[in-house]
Amino acid sequence: MSGDMFAPMETKRLRLRCVESRDAVATSELMTPMVSGWVAS
Repeated sequence: MSGDMFAPMETKRLRLRCVESRDAVATSELMTPMVSGWVAS
């Protein structure tokens, strides 16, 4: 395992990574009232 706790996790079909500042627009588009309420709870 890498020493970088924020390193992406990759498989043949999927790449998971932490949200970055460049993702702000896409992330805000996903922030529906329902999601916002869930995050705030």
